[in-house]
Amino acid sequence: MGACPRLAGETAAIVPDRPADRLAGSPIGADTAIASDKLLQFANAYRQVLQIIERREVEIKNAETDYLAARILRDGEAEALGVIQAAGLSWSEYVQMLNLANLDSEFGEEVAVALQELDASPRTAQLSPAPTKPLGSKIN
Repeated sequence: MGACPRLAGETAAIVPDRPADRLAGSPIGADTAIASDKLLQFANAYRQVLQIIERREVEIKNAETDYLAARILRDGEAEALGVIQAAGLSWSEYVQMLNLANLDSEFGEEVAVALQELDASPRTAQLSPAPTKPLGSKIN
């Protein structure tokens, strides 16, 4: 895939020693540096959330009732939140980083590279299945 600021592409390298000058709980903006470990945590969670969403979308389409579809959606949201927290992120950190990846092409490319690194890493086989997307949000 080619370079794409909205994470579809796989290009530029992660800036190696970006300082982590963001305090926990403070908003993440385009001018905020993200520590490489947080970037990898986000990339891992994002990949898993996307897998959850893809799986749940099929289940929702096959649901026999609206009630069952709503329950599948709620279960998927809970599963995604669990994956995000297991990756070491809070829901608000995850959403802030997702929004930043969609708005800031440089950060979006850094996330794409982090996703590639996770895919190439031998330890990825030990990671839990990636959830699809933060239900309702997808990096394009």
